[in-house]
Amino acid sequence: MRAFLRTLSILWVGLFTLALSACGGSSSGPTLDRVEITPATATVTQGQSVQLSAFAVFTDGSREDVTANVAWTSSNPSAVTVDRGQVNVSATAQSGLQATITARYLTKVDTARITVQPAQGVLSSVQIDPATASLIEGDTQQLTLTARFTDGTEQTIAANQAQWVSSAEDNVTVSSAGLVTAIKARALPVPVTATYQGKTATSRITVRATAAPEGAITALKIEPASTSVIVGQSAQLQAIATYENGATQSVTAQAQWTSANASTVSVGNTTGNRGRITGNEVSSTAVTITATVDGKSATSAVTVIDRAVERIEINPASASVPAGLTQNLSATAVYNDATREDVTAKAQWTSSNTNVATVDNASARGQVTAVAADATPATITAAFGGKQGTAAITVTGVELSQIRVSPDEANQSVPAGFTQQFTATGVFTDNSTRDVTQDVAWISSDTAVATIADDGLMTAVAASQTPVTLTATLDDQSGTAQVKIVAATLQGITVTGKNDSFPRYGFRTPFTATGKFSDDVDRDITTQVTWASSQASLATIQSKAGSDSGIATTGDLPGTTKITAALGSVTSPEVDLNVRNANLKSMKIEADELADAPEGDTDTRRIAEVGIGRTVQFKAIGTFGASNDEYDITDNVQWGNAKVDETDAAPDTVATVNNQSPNKGRVVTQAHPCTEGTNSGTACEQDRVVLITAEITVKENPLLGGSSDNEVEAAPVRLKVTDAELVSIKISPATNPDNETLPKGFRRQFTAMGTFTDGSQRDVSDEVTWTSDDSSRLTLSNLAGARGVALGGDVGQAQVVASVGVAPNVIEDSFELTVTQATQTNFNLTPATLTIRQGQPGALKAVATFSDGTVLDVSRFNNVEWTSASPAVVGVTANSGDVQGLAQGASIQITAVGQNSRPGEEEPFSGTASVTVSGFQLVGVRVVPATEDGCEYDEPEAVEAVARGLSRQLIACAQRVGAPEADVTAQAVWSSAQQSVATVGNAGATKGVVTAAAAANVGEQAVIQASYTTDGQTEQGSAIVGIAVLDDVAIEDNRDPAGAEVAVNGTVQFSAYAVYDGMRESDPDYVADKGIDVTNRATWTSSEIGVATITTTGSSGRGLATVQAASGDNPPDTTAITATFDGKTSNAVALTREAAPPPP
Repeated sequence: MRAFLRTLSILWVGLFTLALSACGGSSSGPTLDRVEITPATATVTQGQSVQLSAFAVFTDGSREDVTANVAWTSSNPSAVTVDRGQVNVSATAQSGLQATITARYLTKVDTARITVQPAQGVLSSVQIDPATASLIEGDTQQLTLTARFTDGTEQTIAANQAQWVSSAEDNVTVSSAGLVTAIKARALPVPVTATYQGKTATSRITVRATAAPEGAITALKIEPASTSVIVGQSAQLQAIATYENGATQSVTAQAQWTSANASTVSVGNTTGNRGRITGNEVSSTAVTITATVDGKSATSAVTVIDRAVERIEINPASASVPAGLTQNLSATAVYNDATREDVTAKAQWTSSNTNVATVDNASARGQVTAVAADATPATITAAFGGKQGTAAITVTGVELSQIRVSPDEANQSVPAGFTQQFTATGVFTDNSTRDVTQDVAWISSDTAVATIADDGLMTAVAASQTPVTLTATLDDQSGTAQVKIVAATLQGITVTGKNDSFPRYGFRTPFTATGKFSDDVDRDITTQVTWASSQASLATIQSKAGSDSGIATTGDLPGTTKITAALGSVTSPEVDLNVRNANLKSMKIEADELADAPEGDTDTRRIAEVGIGRTVQFKAIGTFGASNDEYDITDNVQWGNAKVDETDAAPDTVATVNNQSPNKGRVVTQAHPCTEGTNSGTACEQDRVVLITAEITVKENPLLGGSSDNEVEAAPVRLKVTDAELVSIKISPATNPDNETLPKGFRRQFTAMGTFTDGSQRDVSDEVTWTSDDSSRLTLSNLAGARGVALGGDVGQAQVVASVGVAPNVIEDSFELTVTQATQTNFNLTPATLTIRQGQPGALKAVATFSDGTVLDVSRFNNVEWTSASPAVVGVTANSGDVQGLAQGASIQITAVGQNSRPGEEEPFSGTASVTVSGFQLVGVRVVPATEDGCEYDEPEAVEAVARGLSRQLIACAQRVGAPEADVTAQAVWSSAQQSVATVGNAGATKGVVTAAAAANVGEQAVIQASYTTDGQTEQGSAIVGIAVLDDVAIEDNRDPAGAEVAVNGTVQFSAYAVYDGMRESDPDYVADKGIDVTNRATWTSSEIGVATITTTGSSGRGLATVQAASGDNPPDTTAITATFDGKTSNAVALTREAAPPPP
């Protein structure tokens, strides 16, 4: 049918062309010989474009560029589109796919061949594996660097291509090949970084002390004693020696390593790679790897396994499809190395019952065609790599009764050269609806004015006074929409984002581009602009990719990037996207219909009870960071449904869940089987209830660096489908319901309230179809965001009608509205002054008064343009009057300009209001330890451990609505509730510095409070400080060379360092690799004061030893210096007096 209709439309164009030729008579001039496309072939990267040109070649050899005048078409518009010669390849187009581009000019045709090649992603980040490691002195660890690209691909980088750096080479060294060697124990991890093409990653290496080996090696072992390695990949073995004194030490770098079968498993035996095994070929027999040191040997059994598919995931896992329609499935292979691959085009697809549903296993793999209705689902299987995944397809017997094409707005227009996506929605005999855009045949009534592709994308070719009719046909049903192609030009672009900040690590947030055209109409051009992010490492943004256009995906780094949209020579102003350093802590599912479980219900999970055929939008709300900021992450999670109990109905017979953007989380309740002619049996007795689930796998930013995957699941909610059905609709104006007039040329919004058989009521404005009984007087919008908006046309009475259902089962209501000739007499904004807090929204209204006394809210839908005198302080939505406080400021003027002018005046009506933005709304204060992350730090300990006599810097972070946390340490008032345990500074540089009391007992705790006041608001926060056990005190001196003897009256400066579990690098007096400097707090002792004295009092100068002259008979020449702090005595360091020179 579709092919026949398309052929018919082409024949009409051809006949029209012949008629013109017949009327033209003969001519002695040159005639059209052919049309040529240049280039004739092109290879285009996924997500990129190429410009083709079309030339008319005449009989005299002359050529004319007719690129803008030909009719361009693509043989595969779902993957490759063409617009006036510009070929755009979808980012998801299959690599190697070929599409034929056709240019038709008058009666001549030429073609070009486009071949799709894989996208070459831009480097977005690098990652070291492992991200953390704990080694004992002498151990080695091979680090591996992986590069991640913006196209989602990953690549292991040869180690010598990166720059490797250890931040503490006395403790940890790293070779140019990424091999780490643990040298000396240290209390805190050593950051090791790798930099590749400007991107840096960090691994944290902890070095543990071990007893110094003494004597000969008594035993040797390899860790692990047995393991497996994936073919083509490597792993590190460690050789651990045990000595006579019981000490153990890694001797990996000293051992001689051999493999019993190097062709299967090879092992490194040269400097830098000793003990590193590589799987060369798959083998079921383990290969023995041997390490030998000082006559001792140990072995490890290594098996090489293939990189294998662990499972196949099909999306969606289940679906209900009316007979005769199609459903696209995708298959993803999950491998044993945790990588994922889209194998839709590689898998072998089969159906368990081809009489019910077939599945394409050739050119459109995974596309299911519903053949015949059956209560038993057909199982669709995708097989790849020895694994299978399945999906359950239930074919229903409902029939198509109506097709609705949208948008179908009265007087809608599209500028020539632009596109508009149209969709076809099928309404079936059970009142259910389904997107049938890909199933229908699309026809344009005039392809010289507008063409429409198989996927419903209309291209405006040339301006025309006569609207084009677009028809969607399936079976014996058709739907139409009219659109006028106008000669308007783009004059400006405004970008708006759903969020001005979003968490890092791959979260998606949408942006919208609105074009301002010369005909004073604003249009959504999100899918037609080229999007750009100024910092691709912070966030990337999709361009011209269908529903993904304008979707920004955050990267691995925090910061602010600028988002812009451009089309031709027009570029939007920059919009900031702040990528936040905040981990996902939890997630919950929300929906307007959700309520707490009824009293007495043994299942306490929240539940939504809705009727048959309802659409419920569920949202996933993620809580991030220590400030518990919430973000809508609906489009980032995987949605599903499941049985509550095993005896319940199959989930998809109760409600289907959409898991595809942009409709993720949208659930449609299904008709009860008993309503389809079965009035008894198990299907009627089963509970019509399902669990709605949401889960996501995200990266984390652990405290000590690195990254890992974290699976977060939301608590499921219940959805129960009731037998409640819609019985009536009541419509009314959204504002001033008693006003039954509408001035000509203005708009009003109407709402529809539905009443159901169980007596419940709810707003069904978005579910009904809005029409008028006289479209010359009233036209109604069915566009998303503007449903139920009436536009006044010719003067007179007309009915606003809202309806749902298919004849004869139609439910409707009407509202009589009189369109008047009243003229506008006044225009003002209300309130005239408004005060909001920074980060908070507000709303202004534009109110028009008319000559008949009618007062109408024209804030939205009436071409009122809103602007702010200071957009950086107060932002205002250009078409609604919604304001947002962005920065503190007083009396910012907001201006609204209407569509009409006063009689006899040229300037349109306008009004102003004054908005003042006060400080952010303060909601709390958080007290955390000072770290390099500042107030972004979101993993505080329950108790901050501080040893007696030592200190910790705390900071106070103000939590504010609509803004990141702010460091207010210096402005806060600090206090300790238990000063005998710990005190806290409250002046100057000491603010927030906590000192544990020397007399406190280990384990005692103190509550440290910070109170902060701003803009008349006061909030408090606190942290608990506990007294920790001191682990060790170590001393050292400044002699060079170490241990040198010292002459009489010579001095030596000793230093003392305390170490304990819980100390931080940011602690006062912390010295890297040593601990907390307690030199001037320790008590110093010289065992022989006749050899040297040492200063042990005062707030400075302690630890200075002065060598004394010898006295008495046989005086000692060496003394032992020690330091004691918090009851812990340090190691002893010998100080020897230099022998006096012999007398002359």
